Amino acid sequence: ATLFYGFVGVFGYLFGNCSGAVQGNILLNFHPDDKLLVFARCCLTLTIVFAFPMLVVPSRDSFIRIYRMLTQCGRTEAYARLDDDAADDGQPTDSLRVDGNGGDCGEGTKVLLNLIIFASGVALAGTVSSVTVVWNICGSSFSIVMGFLFPCASYLLLESPAAREVGAVDRNRDRKIFWCRRAAYGILVVFLPLMVVCTINAVHTMVHDG
Repeated sequence: ATLFYGFVGVFGYLFGNCSGAVQGNILLNFHPDDKLLVFARCCLTLTIVFAFPMLVVPSRDSFIRIYRMLTQCGRTEAYARLDDDAADDGQPTDSLRVDGNGGDCGEGTKVLLNLIIFASGVALAGTVSSVTVVWNICGSSFSIVMGFLFPCASYLLLESPAAREVGAVDRNRDRKIFWCRRAAYGILVVFLPLMVVCTINAVHTMVHDG
């Protein structure tokens, strides 16, 4: 995969130097009747179509989990009050409990959420003038978050003094963790402002060109 992307990138760069201009979707630089490029466009279409379920289903599950997290606190308090009342009346408390996850969503709800997420994505894609707009926004914000900020923040939380187990002291490991945490803080300090600046620049460029 690395060699293939490198091959395409190098020859795409050479093509751009020869032609003088390359569109965001390089397939648009060629004649619409070119049979080889028609096949390439069909492959791209199939890739996008089959990639949508991989994006929609995790998004749907995330929405469901967030909803359950937001409603779980109220349910827990209600269950505690029911348990207290049942205990005062001498009744068993287990019969009053239900699934802590709030039960599974019905198939109809899942299908409706899938359609809403899919339609929202299609509507948003229809308002974008070029795929380069998406690449600029994702490259300046989401890529930095997922590639640098999120891993470093996760490491700091996992290796925080409060999260570490109390046990025998390993000075070598503690020294290594100390410097790794400093490196993680350094990455956050550098890339957090960089993400903000790059995102502002991408948005400004998008608005100015639009």
